[in-house]
Amino acid sequence: MMNILIDKLPDTVAVSGFEIPINWDCRSGMRAHIALFDADPAETDQMFLDAMYPELPFYIDVSDAFYAAAEFLMGAPVPTLPGQKRKPKPPERAYSFLYDQEKIFAAFYQQYKIDLTKETLHWWVFHAMLRNLRGNHMADVMHMRTEQETAGMDDKERKRIRKNKSIWRLPEPVADQKYKDDLIACLKNGGVGLEALLNGEA
Repeated sequence: MMNILIDKLPDTVAVSGFEIPINWDCRSGMRAHIALFDADPAETDQMFLDAMYPELPFYIDVSDAFYAAAEFLMGAPVPTLPGQKRKPKPPERAYSFLYDQEKIFAAFYQQYKIDLTKETLHWWVFHAMLRNLRGNHMADVMHMRTEQETAGMDDKERKRIRKNKSIWRLPEPVADQKYKDDLIACLKNGGVGLEALLNGEA
């Protein structure tokens, strides 16, 4: 398993048995996410592939390229601690590079002193930093969008969670193909089920 701290970060992905160059920078990843979640469904596939690949050779299967890029967008693989259980139900969307662009810019500047209009980060680095934002407005919004009701909560707490979700909930993508629905669900759920989907088992 690749380790983001000690291994060279990838600039290619395996597609149809070939190593294909991929656009590894954070801006390409953001464009790809916008294509998946916030673009016209009729344009999603082409926008996504254009964002992720500088060029696709004619002999490459487009579906394989789509899935390889989606797997790359999951970021560096991180093992789950034994005491942590993955939730089977995909949580609500935590962020959008369209609707949250100002909040994300401000959060990175406040927490990391990084100006995202000037810095070019590898997508895996950016992804890790985004998922670990703390103590700023964007981190609070992501928490409110994904906070779950649990057993033992009183009515006041449940109403607070539901109210926050109604205020900050992002629009759901309107996918025109089942595989896209399944892929988006995997991306929203931290990669759970992605391997089965890529292997055609879902």
